[in-house]
Amino acid sequence: MRLVTMTLIMGVALTASSQAETKYFGAVDLGSRGTKGSLYKIDVDDPESNPETVFYKTINTKLVSTMKDGMFTAEGMAEAAAAVKQLVEEMDRDAKKLESTSDRYYVTGSSGVAMAKNKEKLVDKVKDVTGIKMDFIDAKLKATTVCFQPCHIADGHIRCTWTSAAAIPRWAVSSAAWIS
Repeated sequence: MRLVTMTLIMGVALTASSQAETKYFGAVDLGSRGTKGSLYKIDVDDPESNPETVFYKTINTKLVSTMKDGMFTAEGMAEAAAAVKQLVEEMDRDAKKLESTSDRYYVTGSSGVAMAKNKEKLVDKVKDVTGIKMDFIDAKLKATTVCFQPCHIADGHIRCTWTSAAAIPRWAVSSAAWIS
């Protein structure tokens, strides 16, 4: 989940406006053991608030387990892209229940997924299926993260949400230690 929030917060920093409002952002983490989607509610004017998770779901895929010679298979890429599409559609549905829509969706591949020789084909497949450009996180960025939100229990596991302090404005890290 940490790379999902890193992607989310970077996007919030770029798209937050000066008007009083709540925004919804969807983030999808396309990882080696599954595809995780989160919809976040963010009060961009309240420096004391943290993003609130209003949707979270994991879909297990065979993206990595079906790899051959360091390359994703067509079957694995199709399944992963379909999982991304399903999560985005479910987040849209939940946002509409909140009488809103998501302001933006982000799809980020994990550092493990980024090591595939044909990762650009996965990017193309996700874009074809969802219309969303996928990015990747690398090990260096992953290593420079700091804890952003308290941990919570989800799917029987303790989960912490992480973000890079350098990537977000001060208003977004009021509850975390700011690294100058």
